[in-house]
Amino acid sequence: MRSRPRRSRRRRRRSASLATPCSYAEVGVPHPFAPVPRPSAVDLLEHRRAAHLRNAAGLWGAADAPKFTIPDSQAHLQRAWSSKNTISAFLERCSPHERTALGIVKRHGGALTGRLLTVEAELRGLVEKGQRMRDWSSADDHSWRERARDPVGAMIDALALVPAGPPTLDKQYPGVVLNPCLERVVDPVIRVPWPGEVFDPPRRSLRRPIDQVQAELDRGVDYLIERGSFPVNKHGWPTKPVLKGIAKATGLPSTEPWSVLEERASQRREWGPFSTVPLSLVDPAPLPQPEGLLAGLLVHSGLVKSTRGTRAQVPSETWNRFRGQPTAERVCVWLRAWLEQVHWQDGIGLVPDEDKKYEPERITPWELVPSKHTLIWALSLLPPAGWVTLNEFLHHIHRLTDDHYGVSFYWDRFIWGPEDLPMEDDTALPVGRDRSRAFWLSKQGVWIANVLLVTFTWLGLVERGEVEVEGERQCVFRLTEETRSALGS
Repeated sequence: MRSRPRRSRRRRRRSASLATPCSYAEVGVPHPFAPVPRPSAVDLLEHRRAAHLRNAAGLWGAADAPKFTIPDSQAHLQRAWSSKNTISAFLERCSPHERTALGIVKRHGGALTGRLLTVEAELRGLVEKGQRMRDWSSADDHSWRERARDPVGAMIDALALVPAGPPTLDKQYPGVVLNPCLERVVDPVIRVPWPGEVFDPPRRSLRRPIDQVQAELDRGVDYLIERGSFPVNKHGWPTKPVLKGIAKATGLPSTEPWSVLEERASQRREWGPFSTVPLSLVDPAPLPQPEGLLAGLLVHSGLVKSTRGTRAQVPSETWNRFRGQPTAERVCVWLRAWLEQVHWQDGIGLVPDEDKKYEPERITPWELVPSKHTLIWALSLLPPAGWVTLNEFLHHIHRLTDDHYGVSFYWDRFIWGPEDLPMEDDTALPVGRDRSRAFWLSKQGVWIANVLLVTFTWLGLVERGEVEVEGERQCVFRLTEETRSALGS
């Protein structure tokens, strides 16, 4: 009896199908927080509870809304959102505080995370500080009268602010997107006044020209374009040989890799920043593995296009169009790409896709991205003119956002840390606010210092200098004109 030939048990390796992200470089980003692409009415109405849709239909003028089914509510809302008269009538019925709630989200590009919406609502007096927020997408948990007193919750009930993103803590609002039908008729609120001191320009400062950053990006992109296509991993990230090629093409100085410094420090049983050497005001501090930052800007701005399987390329036409955009628009795309990238981290460098089983090797993405949003929001509060000290900026961002975990993660192994940061031994302090603040400064505070004084200075987004305050040297900084324009400051 003839046996059939044995088939090989080896299965052909499946090539990862790379999801092509939205190309911010092509469509443009009006604000780093702006939803791109804009959600349609169908997107806004999907996966909503029947009670939520009925309440929203009633607030948008449906007299018999209590009898509506889900399709009835969806049809009425779609008609209402396409009618200028209905939109005007809705805004006229809104209270001043409700219009302020809409203006908060409009000011920040039409989208805001739940923790930042909660902070802004408390700062502007729309809700009492510490008021617990429950499930605002449902009408089952509390009575309409109780919830109607909250202007932000009322706008979420009306789907004027549409819940978006993952669920948040019960004491925070959900992340929201401003309904597109209201974008042109809602006025943005003025920024929250900066609560701290503003300094005159220092005698010496360091500002890196945007054109110099663009030239370095050009060298890296020219290398990728000359290669044609290049290999990427399952996340669409260039492989290590490609990153080494970018580093060689750009010729940028780099600090030692984080893994080398970490191993050396662990042998000496050292914790905290590896270096506290004062930053120079002549040259920017070298980034840890700057090729990772450049790759992240290219990948997350949508300039890297998937070709087939696990290969990608940078189309020269797309790159040339992006280079021709105004500087402020390119800066906005860079900020959006920085918000989303997690494979290169400030003060750390390139990090692996996953942690070891019992040992973290990076700031986790679900902690890092919301913390980045909080930092960008805090920068939008800075006054257009004048300089602020790093210490005072850290004090106010911690005071304003700590109750809602504004910048929150567990990591303290950074390549550099500022020597003048008032870090105390948190274990020597009694349990309470002071100990919590000291703990926060030694981790999140050092990360913010790396973002502002190293990464953003290197990208030309921040200008930094030094001043003397009561006989002590302190770092000061301000946003460049292009950054202020991108943030709407």
